[in-house]
Amino acid sequence: MDENTHNEIEFTKVSFNVPKKLLQEFATIAYLNHYSRVEAFKEAMRIFVGEMTPEDYTNAEDIKNYWGQMMDAVIELSKDPKYQKLGINPNTLLSTASPTPTEIEKKTLRRNRD
Repeated sequence: MDENTHNEIEFTKVSFNVPKKLLQEFATIAYLNHYSRVEAFKEAMRIFVGEMTPEDYTNAEDIKNYWGQMMDAVIELSKDPKYQKLGINPNTLLSTASPTPTEIEKKTLRRNRD
């Protein structure tokens, strides 16, 4: 990546009503911390997301990246002669059909729900 290339961040405009006193206090604290009001709002949002995100939360982009890496690994491994001897077709591993759980898997799933 050259020095003039950077990731483009897509922005959206937000408009909302807040109590005047709260906004005045917010603007004062932002000023005292050398933040513009806009940057202070962004920082407050980042802090909120960081502190309030449940531990088990995964966003859609992370899931997509995870599965993309898994598929890339399956395809890469399928080229290895050691795995080619097994006669496994990687296309069947990448099918969109969900596997049907066995009875043992169903019992495990039930037990993990409790």
